[in-house]
Amino acid sequence: MARTEQNPAAKLDFTVESLTVRPGLLRHVSKVQLETFAKLADAAIIAAMSAAATRAGAPATLLAPAAILLASHVGFLKSGLYEIGRLIEPAPAMRPLTAIWTLIFIVTAALPLSAPRAWLLTFYAAGLLGLITARWALEPLIHAWVGHGHCTKSVAIVGANEEAVLLIRRLRHNRYGIRVIGVFDDRASPPGISPLSRLGSVADLAAHPENIDLVVITLPLTETARIATLIAQLRGQPFKLRILPGPAGLDLFSPLRLRRTELPGIKLIEVER
Repeated sequence: MARTEQNPAAKLDFTVESLTVRPGLLRHVSKVQLETFAKLADAAIIAAMSAAATRAGAPATLLAPAAILLASHVGFLKSGLYEIGRLIEPAPAMRPLTAIWTLIFIVTAALPLSAPRAWLLTFYAAGLLGLITARWALEPLIHAWVGHGHCTKSVAIVGANEEAVLLIRRLRHNRYGIRVIGVFDDRASPPGISPLSRLGSVADLAAHPENIDLVVITLPLTETARIATLIAQLRGQPFKLRILPGPAGLDLFSPLRLRRTELPGIKLIEVER
């Protein structure tokens, strides 16, 4: 009994329901709806600023504003500006947003799109101001949604060990609405982790990948053969696949330069799909 109390994994008592079910009117907002709302807000602002600029100096055709709207949507999307981390903390997003918006107008000015310079300058300034203002205005709303327990990113863990326990504990205290689905392990009764946390085998995870955004393998890097088997088993699924490089991945001061965009403060090894 004393051994169980000393094991930090024995205190792991989360369930899927305790992490996701919260009271409130906003409980049914999904990750896709959050991202779609941000995209529509940006599109509405760009359209409104285009209309306002048109009053000062209308372009000859609708080609220019349509091209700017499409280019900004693609640019913002490719740069990850609609990810929950960029929405909940607008400050880091200001530099890429400004750079993309500026580049779009430089290219537009160089193309023969029949867009007067006065209209372009007015649209550029008004649009940039509107986009920046909207990001900061949406911040408290995004905080409220996340605070109501919305699933902005669903994470499954492969490997029942102490690193998995530490990872779960770290993710339970975050501001990004990350939901830990549970742990998958081929062992029926893996040592060192609560039985309630094991949802099934790796085959079960591969058979039901729905609603999972990210899978993290927490096995030691020395188990190369087992990790290679897991990658072959899980590659090609709709979710992203990453490897936690042991305790170094959880150390904020680790010199490792690995991917850090998926989970805040955690370094992961990227596995190509």
